[in-house]
Amino acid sequence: MKTTNQWTPWINLGAGLALLAALPGCDVDPEADGLDVADSEGEEDSEGEVGFRYANPHLIKPNLLTSMLNDGNGFNGGCWDTAPGLSATFQQYPCHGKNNQRWMFDQQSDGTFLIKSEAHQGMCVDVPSGNAQPSQDLQLHGCHGQSNQRWTVVQESGSSASIRPVDAPGLCLSIEGAVQNAQADLELATCLGYDFQRWRFSAYNGEDTSLSCDSTVKFNSPAGPQYVGPGQRRNFVVTNDEMKCFDDWFLYDNASCVYWAEHYVVDRPAGSDDVDVRCFNIQ
Repeated sequence: MKTTNQWTPWINLGAGLALLAALPGCDVDPEADGLDVADSEGEEDSEGEVGFRYANPHLIKPNLLTSMLNDGNGFNGGCWDTAPGLSATFQQYPCHGKNNQRWMFDQQSDGTFLIKSEAHQGMCVDVPSGNAQPSQDLQLHGCHGQSNQRWTVVQESGSSASIRPVDAPGLCLSIEGAVQNAQADLELATCLGYDFQRWRFSAYNGEDTSLSCDSTVKFNSPAGPQYVGPGQRRNFVVTNDEMKCFDDWFLYDNASCVYWAEHYVVDRPAGSDDVDVRCFNIQ
C-alpha cells in the first residue's frame, strides 16, 4: 500500500482565472473557491505542492467527481451520481453533469467533510448503520454530521484523491466491481491505490440548454474534433468556444469554457435537436 498525505486546505490564486469572471454564464470567484490553476500537471506552485492540482475539492461550488478509471475524453467517464427524484441511491453513472451528479464538500472544524447532494437537499453520503467494513455499499441519508457521514480527502498519485470514512481510514470509497463505463454501486473497499478508488474534482460553472442542431454537432478539442449525435453524451476539454452544425462554424461562448482550464459535458437527448452544454472548471 502506498503512502498518502491527507489534504489540508490552501489557496493559490491564478491571474488567468479572472478571464472566466468576464465571460457570460460562468461567473467564477477565485477567492471564494481557493482554486489551484497551475498551467500544467506536475508543475510546482507557490505553496510547493506538486502534481495534485486536481486532487482538492472545491469548497464553494458543487463538484463533479470523475473516476481515474475513466478519466479522459469521449463516451467513457464515470461520475458520482444519485438517481433523480426521491431515490437515495448512491452510484457511479456515465457523466452528464446534471445536479444529481453535483456534490458540495462541507468542511467541518476538524478538517473532515460532509458530502452533500445538490439534487437531494439536506442529504449526505452515509455509511449505513455506521458499518464501515469492506464491501459495504453507501447511501444518501439525512445529514446529521455524525462520524458515519464524515470523510477525509487524501492525496494520491496522478493528481487524484481517495475519499475515506473517518471511522475506517484504511478503507476507500470505490466502484464496486471496478466497472468502467456503466452504472455501478459505490462501496467501501480496502485502500490499494487502484484507479477505481481515485477521484478528480471539477467545479460546476454553469450551463446552456438553448443550443440546437438538426444533426451531429462538433466541438474542437485538443484531441481533435468531438462529435455528438442525438442521444449521445460526451465529455471533453475544449480548445475554444467553436462548435458547428453540419459544416457551418460559428462562435459559441455562452458556456464560457476556456480551453486551458475547462471541459464540457454535452448531452443530446434522444430524438431531440437540443444540445445541452455544461461547464466545469478542472481543479
